[in-house]
Amino acid sequence: MAHARIQLGAITDSTNQTSTSGYSFNHIVESQGARALIVCIGARDTTTTGDTVVSSVTFGGAPMSEARSEVTGGGGTVAVRSSVWVLNNPPSGSAAVAVTFAATVNQSRAVTFALWNVDQTTSQDVAAVGTAANAANPTLSITPVTDRAFLVGSHFRSGFEVVSPASGQTEIVNLTDSSTYRLHVCTKEVEVPGATAMNLTAASNKYGYVIIALRPRRRIVRTS
Repeated sequence: MAHARIQLGAITDSTNQTSTSGYSFNHIVESQGARALIVCIGARDTTTTGDTVVSSVTFGGAPMSEARSEVTGGGGTVAVRSSVWVLNNPPSGSAAVAVTFAATVNQSRAVTFALWNVDQTTSQDVAAVGTAANAANPTLSITPVTDRAFLVGSHFRSGFEVVSPASGQTEIVNLTDSSTYRLHVCTKEVEVPGATAMNLTAASNKYGYVIIALRPRRRIVRTS
């Protein structure tokens, strides 16, 4: 394989946030090379879809880019959004992740983690994909074009039903306030390019689900 394997760093949880239009929490980025920082955000509001829009995310004041956002509900019913943000080549060390919404939401939770061995020219291998529905067993596919692409699937749902990833996916986050939501994040390495699914087993409820594909850097080959 021409590309290095992307590695996952430590994960930081924002903890449960209620009645908030924004919040911040500290995260430590490791010093390994070719880094990218990922922030997975879930938001729930009892009435308004627009309130859950994530206006900005920063790390140490540096703006991050939204890879994709998916929302369902609203119009006087519960709105649920999943949003994933990326920062290429974040500085190592401790800094604040700051999340800002368009307006006050009832509940939110976020997690962040660094990856390394990520291509620093094109960190996202292909455009992120997403879906939102009021249904059981979320299903979503993406088609990486680079060997060893690293997938991150971020699923946020109303309700705290158990969520289980399909075989071949690694669950890295499974968080709930035990009453109104669950934030579930899993990863998957794709050895060869082509369409691949990241499916979940869960009871029917409103959810947003986003998958991003990170491109690994090329391996450094040294010759004598």
